[in-house]
Amino acid sequence: MLRYLPPPVIMVITAALMWLTSRTPTLSFTGLPGQTAMAIGVFLIGMLLIIVAALQFYRSGTTISPIKPESSEYLITSGIYRLSRNPIYLGDLLMLLAWAIYLGAAVNLAWLALFLWYTTQFQIMREERALVEIFGQAYRDYCARVRRWL
Repeated sequence: MLRYLPPPVIMVITAALMWLTSRTPTLSFTGLPGQTAMAIGVFLIGMLLIIVAALQFYRSGTTISPIKPESSEYLITSGIYRLSRNPIYLGDLLMLLAWAIYLGAAVNLAWLALFLWYTTQFQIMREERALVEIFGQAYRDYCARVRRWL
């Protein structure tokens, strides 16, 4: 039984809240030149990060599931993981940023901040504790070299 909501569910909830709050009169930046193109570009970068990171998980034969980080069998520190310890969550954040740009409501920046905080507190820190248990000093050394987000 899940005791928390998995990251994809949090992402969908955040996107829905962004859409709902963008429907009310707020400080808006809609209609800017290139706004849609910028949103598409940021979205594609986010998707690319997720795909590259997921491929590294599959190639290494370890779990990609955020639900059971304690079942990790291999510590990935190469490729995209040399730049960020959490490129999939970074990709999620970029996709939500793209959605915020597309919607054009400044209030959505608050939802992005809440997503960042929630993901760090309730997902990433949980995963980090599990990875320290499994990989010990090797994971601590990796954390000293690579930032959590970017």
